[in-house]
Amino acid sequence: MKLSNGCNTGDESGQLVVKEFLAYKMYNLLTDMSLRVRFMNVSFKDINGKKKPYTQYAFLIEDVDEMAKRNKMVEIEGTPYNTEQTNRDQMTIVTLFEYLIANTDWSVPSYHNIKLIGPKDDKTVRPYTVAYDFDICGFVDPPYATIDEQLQEQISSVRERLNRGFPRTMEELKVAVKLYNDKKEKIIEMIKNNEYLNSKEKSKCVNYIEDFYKIINSDKDLKRVFVDGGRTS
Repeated sequence: MKLSNGCNTGDESGQLVVKEFLAYKMYNLLTDMSLRVRFMNVSFKDINGKKKPYTQYAFLIEDVDEMAKRNKMVEIEGTPYNTEQTNRDQMTIVTLFEYLIANTDWSVPSYHNIKLIGPKDDKTVRPYTVAYDFDICGFVDPPYATIDEQLQEQISSVRERLNRGFPRTMEELKVAVKLYNDKKEKIIEMIKNNEYLNSKEKSKCVNYIEDFYKIINSDKDLKRVFVDGGRTS
């Protein structure tokens, strides 16, 4: 399993870890095709005695093979796939999630912060998309986050949301929106009840999530972002 921890021992770094952990947990609520995480307090000790021992927040990330096994599938590696060659319904869920947390740092064709899974013995089934690595997104909002040069004409801050998925029909989107609406209360409560996130960050995170829900529950905005605003290449 992969261990994700902060870059330093400060409180700000710790809050970033908690927010990325919560991003994974929100994703878990929306689909089983996601990597599970476990929160930890990790103590570090320099065996050479040059640095003082310290403890910081961290979390373990489920192994991809275990996640695939849970879903009765296997990981797909190396085979080139375009975004629209993956399972369409699952890709819609993932696209909305990346938009929810304002993450533009992903790509299906290059397997960048994306894993693909599919049935072991049936290569005709379109692979399912699994997103991961959410530290450089608007929800987490780390001070080191940068925007890809190709996107800087569209957004100027990592906090600005940008749809990086391909267009969907309103009918498809309504199915995904229902899923998100069904999980909204649990998502909000999970943030509010997290004992490691301070009150300022809780308020900031909840407001950010609420802004997403305003967009997806407005037919005008839903069409603007995910039908008319989808990428074409």
